[in-house]
Amino acid sequence: QDFLLERSRVVGQGPKERGYHIFYQLSQGLEPAEKAELHLKPIREYQFFQPAAGSKEPICEVVDKINDKKEWQQETLPAFDAVGVSSEDLQGIKMALSGILMCGEVKFAVSGEETQIVS
Repeated sequence: QDFLLERSRVVGQGPKERGYHIFYQLSQGLEPAEKAELHLKPIREYQFFQPAAGSKEPICEVVDKINDKKEWQQETLPAFDAVGVSSEDLQGIKMALSGILMCGEVKFAVSGEETQIVS
């Protein structure tokens, strides 16, 4: 099976779809102290995971046959280890993923030809 890394899957999902599983795994798989260190919030609080404007469909945070915590601990972490990702690099990956989620929280205001960050 082939998977494409699409920006559209990060910044929005269709009804009953989820974005990249790694975000859900981080949200469910990390211990509270590590989530706090990475400034991670619950998935439902990120703009990237909000329903499209005008949609009445709720976000798809949980899927019946997917256990994000278990997949993080028993599949994703061992896969990083199997390909030789060091603990330092893994921390960097988690920080980068957290940063991607934070980028979605930036709000802009446009005034004429100028754009400013407002929050």
